[in-house]
Amino acid sequence: MASKKKPMFHAPKKTGELRKIPTSTPVKILSIVSLVILAGLTAFGIYGAVKRNGEIIPLSPGYGMSAVSLLLLLPIVGWIICLGFRLAVRFIPIEMWRLPKSVKDATIATSGKYLKICTLLIELETVLLFWYLTYVLYLNLVPGDIPIVIWVAAVAATVILSGRQALIEAEK
Repeated sequence: MASKKKPMFHAPKKTGELRKIPTSTPVKILSIVSLVILAGLTAFGIYGAVKRNGEIIPLSPGYGMSAVSLLLLLPIVGWIICLGFRLAVRFIPIEMWRLPKSVKDATIATSGKYLKICTLLIELETVLLFWYLTYVLYLNLVPGDIPIVIWVAAVAATVILSGRQALIEAEK
């Protein structure tokens, strides 16, 4: 007789009380810092695209891309990521996030505070990586792999530590 396997993820709740995620002052400050850095990235991307108009940036031997399209692409992708995270946290109630059951229960118990911090930190880490990439490409250099590996490790650590912190605080 086979035992029933317990599902790791919960089914999203679509009816009943749906909780919004509150925003504390430190989270607002983190949000503003991220937006200011992204606005700076956009200004620098536009400046670089105007200054290097018509040039080709080498990405690898034998392959290059227009400086205008490349230097404007990273800020555009940054804004899409930023707005996507912000809209998801603002409009998707906590109960509808697809999280492991224990983390979902802890997220509800902590009112989604660590979920919001996690998304803002991932946004900030991504914007900082895009700053690095834009600056290196502006200098006509090929970006290294180490900063990208550091970014992946930072995003993974942010997700793991914010989930763990939500679990710890929910147990108190």
